Amino acid sequence: KIFTSGKDISSIEFYKQIPHLKKTPMTIPPSPATFFATYEDAIKEVETVFSIHISKLMSETLKSAEQAKSMLPFLDVRIFDSMTTGAALGLIVLIAAKAAKNGRTPEEIESIIKDAIRQVNVVGFPKTLNYLIKGGRIGRAKGLIGKLLGRLPILTVKEGETASIATVQGQENALSWILNYLEKEQIDSTTPLAITHGNIPQTANSLKLSLENRFNCTPTYIEFVGPIVGAHLGPGCLYIAYMRKK
Repeated sequence: KIFTSGKDISSIEFYKQIPHLKKTPMTIPPSPATFFATYEDAIKEVETVFSIHISKLMSETLKSAEQAKSMLPFLDVRIFDSMTTGAALGLIVLIAAKAAKNGRTPEEIESIIKDAIRQVNVVGFPKTLNYLIKGGRIGRAKGLIGKLLGRLPILTVKEGETASIATVQGQENALSWILNYLEKEQIDSTTPLAITHGNIPQTANSLKLSLENRFNCTPTYIEFVGPIVGAHLGPGCLYIAYMRKK
């Protein structure tokens, strides 16, 4: 079966189904035709379209967007490689949308987006690497294959690819390691922050409380990792996306 994330299947339904699937779910990027229609519709209401996408090293989405733009040479469509994915990409979009709402010029918004791409980061852990391996998103973390021996990998995104920065024993140690890592990262608490999880809401809420107590910052939102990213991370994952201070 083919589903459109957020339309044909919800995150809750996705995590109910995934343990019972015989094959690992695969993802397909939007087609150039989909972007073409989206840009044409958007430009009827605005003068400039800012199109921000998952890292080109993780998906063909950016390629589809660029192909659509090439067919609309008279429209002001500005395409960005976020160099990241998931909630980290979402934070960049939120910051860009806020700038647009506040009446910033297209050039100012473009500059804000580029700054956000440089500042954003994501860190977290999957319960297993199996989904990343089967989905072809293992990136720079491929050196971990066969070496974990029951330990959890702490992953981030570096230069547009999945990368491992540590391995720890158990979920509690993983959460503790992440909090210590964030201490060094210097979170910008004036910007959006997000926690996303693979159907482990209690763990996500525990991390929320720790962030509030330790860094005096409240996550903008706590949500499921959506089906698109969840297909590559699997159930039991947890990630935090944030902006670093300039």
